[in-house]
Amino acid sequence: MIALLLLAACTPPGTLDTAGPDVGTCGPEGGRSFWVVSAMDFARIEDGVSDGFDLDGEVTDVGDRSGCGVGDAISPTGEEGIDNAFGRMLPALDGTEFAAAAGLIAATIASGELMLIAEVSGADAWPDDDCVSASVYRGAGAPMLTTGGTILPDQTLDLDPDFPAQQFEQAELVDGSVVGRPLTAQLPLQILDASLVFELLDGAVRLDIHEDGSATGVLAGGINIAYLMTLLEEQAAGVDDGLVQLIESLLPLMADLAPDASGSCTQVSSAFTFEAVPVFVYEDALP
Repeated sequence: MIALLLLAACTPPGTLDTAGPDVGTCGPEGGRSFWVVSAMDFARIEDGVSDGFDLDGEVTDVGDRSGCGVGDAISPTGEEGIDNAFGRMLPALDGTEFAAAAGLIAATIASGELMLIAEVSGADAWPDDDCVSASVYRGAGAPMLTTGGTILPDQTLDLDPDFPAQQFEQAELVDGSVVGRPLTAQLPLQILDASLVFELLDGAVRLDIHEDGSATGVLAGGINIAYLMTLLEEQAAGVDDGLVQLIESLLPLMADLAPDASGSCTQVSSAFTFEAVPVFVYEDALP
């Protein structure tokens, strides 16, 4: 990064403008605010409750024809139909080397290899505005870290020009939260000694902005089973054989999205929860 570059012309991250006269309209008012994901983990299902999204528009009970019979969860706010089949696999994986995944994901984020940046722009009312824009980018370079090893807030980051930005026009800000969908994203994650790219298909992202400027949220989508199995085979040397066999045996059973012509689901739903801190972005990097 070149320190002399001008910073993005935006409101301070996490302090969305509330003084605009055209509340509820789409326009340049409200400035641009940015957050970078500082922590991420697989969303877990606890007593049938999981954060995430209804990705297939179906409420599925165990054994139903919809969702290939994989039961859905309920969101913390009571929404039914939450798809997170991979979350149902986690208890079986916890007794394996996969349990180290959380720490490895944190290392991937700290190194800058997985640096997702969210933007909300055009918010001229807080905490509700019925027309804002949201975007998801990937950062480039190595971020500055706190003494605890997490990404330092309020720093200025560059964007990866090779990462296809996901942009959501005319989104809504509801009680400080904004949702963008449909979303397709590639998450490069280091799992054990294997470098896997989780490609989330037809997914969604939610950013919950808090009064202190920080944010949390959830990122979800479908993972193509054939694609993931190919990745596992290619990286088999870095993963315990028993773990590979366990995942390969569970994936067809947990597939719950994108049924093919025969009715067999080809994707397994997955959700990630995350934390994010406010940052700035170099002006010349912005689209």
